[in-house]
This record gives sequence, structure tokens and C-alpha cells, in this order.
Amino acid sequence: MKTNPQVWARIVALAVFMSANIFCVSCFAQADPLNSWTQVWSNNPVLLSVSSVAYGNGMFLGTGNGGMLISYNGSNWNTLTGPPIFTGSPGVAFGAGTFVMFGTNTQSNANYIFSSTDGTSWTNIYSSSNTLTAAAYGNSVWVFVGTNNEIVTATLTSSNWNWTNFQPAFSPISVTYANGDFVILGLSRYYFPSFVVLSSSDGIDWQYDSTFSFTNYYGGLAVSAAGITYGNGVYVTSIIQSGDIVGNDFFSENEGFVSSNLLQWNAAWDIQTNFAFATTQAIAFGGGQFVGSFLGNILTSVDGFNWTNRSSGLINSFAYGQGAFIAAASYPSAIYQSGSFDSSNSAPTILSISTYPGVTINGAAGSVYQIQYTTNLTSAWQPLTNFSLPYSPFIWIDTSSSVVGQRFYRSVQLQ
Repeated sequence: MKTNPQVWARIVALAVFMSANIFCVSCFAQADPLNSWTQVWSNNPVLLSVSSVAYGNGMFLGTGNGGMLISYNGSNWNTLTGPPIFTGSPGVAFGAGTFVMFGTNTQSNANYIFSSTDGTSWTNIYSSSNTLTAAAYGNSVWVFVGTNNEIVTATLTSSNWNWTNFQPAFSPISVTYANGDFVILGLSRYYFPSFVVLSSSDGIDWQYDSTFSFTNYYGGLAVSAAGITYGNGVYVTSIIQSGDIVGNDFFSENEGFVSSNLLQWNAAWDIQTNFAFATTQAIAFGGGQFVGSFLGNILTSVDGFNWTNRSSGLINSFAYGQGAFIAAASYPSAIYQSGSFDSSNSAPTILSISTYPGVTINGAAGSVYQIQYTTNLTSAWQPLTNFSLPYSPFIWIDTSSSVVGQRFYRSVQLQ
């Protein structure tokens, strides 16, 4: 990796000025890119069903039953062969410059975690007695959750992985990282069908935060959770119940809940259908937008409460990168790409004076760079984002920053 020597020493180094109280005509003149979803890959004999996608280090990775996919722009995808090859519904996640892929290996029917920085060379770093279903990274820690009420925590120190494995008094289903804490959404083992929310700064010591249940619960139905994510100051989760109510009368209900503090949860939506969808319903955040797949429809939201129906599709997983969302679908197996959008133009129509930090990059156009930051030049550099350099020299601006005080930036060439 190559480090660009130009580092901006203060958060106020670059100012972007706009006249106050100017009506933004262009915000309405452009078509909404989230209304456009293009199929960029369809099923082939190597990869039967894509269950998870992730973005990092300038690339998208997809994994599924029997193979892997890779893309450097979200539009063109290539199949990868060789280990790891998983069966069932494996997962992939990204954090601190590293991809992790987890699932059941087809050759030994054992559960493994593999790691990679380039998406093509993988190292087996852990084996589990249970199938791992979700992962999140933060604060130099990985947290995985899996079947049989398993939580696995991993830290990387001097090229050595340190693992902690334990079983909590609830069934963890999904995990995310935000505001300095891991947050797990789980199913209560004592007050079914209630969901519990717990948080932890290190992934080992967990604090109970809250419990919530379906607004309408139909006894005997299967209960599951699509997941939990964070963005724009709120946590959003999606839960599902489905099954056969009377005779052959199939039924599914998806409910969403929103919280700003993990303690109080407010109902956000309630979607019902007369068919039981046997598929994971995904929810994610990126580019200032929530995106979710609820009972066969792709919806987006800025605040987590008000949702816009964009398209149809049974989506297993979303990933955001290079200004667009990638959606992995099943039945039929396919990958979709949203239109490219700039979240800074999605909400405000009244402009004001703003000040943002940035860094100038003199490099090779088309190469992938990672922006890293630190607050004091003595602690470790933390990854912030990856992007393809459009031209050189190029000024990258951190319009998402809300940091008060000093922050240092640098750019690192990844490829």
C-alpha cells in the first residue's frame, strides 16, 4: 500500500461555502436514482444463490451456496473458485481493511471463518461448533453470532487472533456496531416471542437495554428477525412472523421498530401478506439512506419511519459502496445495483454555510484509495472509506464528518 504524504492537520482545513437561504432547484430536477435497480448478474451453475454481499477495499464481494463473486465497480461481476466454498447461506462482512467470510464448508461440513484483504486469497482463522449467521466490526473487535445461542468475539493482536466463545441467556440473531458499542438483537428464550436488545463496548460484557414484541402476534407462527442497523441518529430493526394460520391460509407479517437510545422502541411500519416468504429480509444503511427488503419489496427511508417503495425482490443482503447499493436476491438468484446517488443532495433544500475537512490526492486515476484518519497522530490510523480516484490531483471532502476538534487525514493506495 502507498501512503499519500499530504495530510490535513485540522478539521477546518477546507471550507465549502454556499449562500444561505438559496432554494435548491437541482434537488428536484434529477430523477431519483433509488427508483432505478438494474440486474447486473444472474444465476449460473457455479453459484446457486447469493446470500450475502459486502463492500471494502474498493471492491464488492458476494458469497452463497457453492461459490463467490467479486466486482470492482458493482456492475461487472466475476465468479471466484477455490476455498472457501460454503454450503447453505454463508455471510461476508468487512472491517479494518479485512473481509471475513463465515459459514459451513462443503468439503468437511464444518463451520469456519476465513479472512482476506484482496477478496481472492483467503486464510482459515477459526472453526466453530455452530453455524455463524451475522458479523460486525468496531473498536478493533469482531463479533459474530450464530446458532445454538453462540457469540464469538475476536481481536487481532500482532498478527494473532484471540477468540472468546460463549452462550448468552438469549438467542442472538443479528449484530451491528454504532456509537462505540456493539448492539445485538436476539430472541428471548423466556418470554417468547419477545425480542431483546443488548449492547457491549468489547463484545464480551453485555448490558441488557430493552425488550419489544410484535404489535399483533399470531400464536404458532414462525418468528424470526431480519436484522438491526444504525444511521441518521436512530437504530432500525425489522422482525417477521410467518406460517400457516388455518388450513392452507399462509400468512406473513413484517413489523419495523425505531429507537434513538436502544431503550424505547416505536413501531414504524406493519406490512402483511397472504403468502409465507421463506427468505431472509435484509436491512442496511448507507449514503444517508436506509434500505430494506420487506416481504418482497425494496423500500428506502431517511429517518427509519417513512418508507418509499422502490422495487420488488426477495433480497438476502445489501451493501453500499461507490455511491450505490448492491442487492443480493434469491428466487431467482441475482444481483441488482441501484442508481448512483449523492446523499448530500437527498434531503436539504435550503443551503447554508458549511465547513468540511478534506485531503488532496496526487495519484493514478482509476486506482483505489482508502481515506484514513487519526485524532492525535500517535494512535493507530482508522479506515474511513474507499473509492476509485476519478482524476489527479483530486480533493476528497469528508461531508459526513461531525467531529468537533482536531482530526488528521491521509490517503492510502490499495491497488
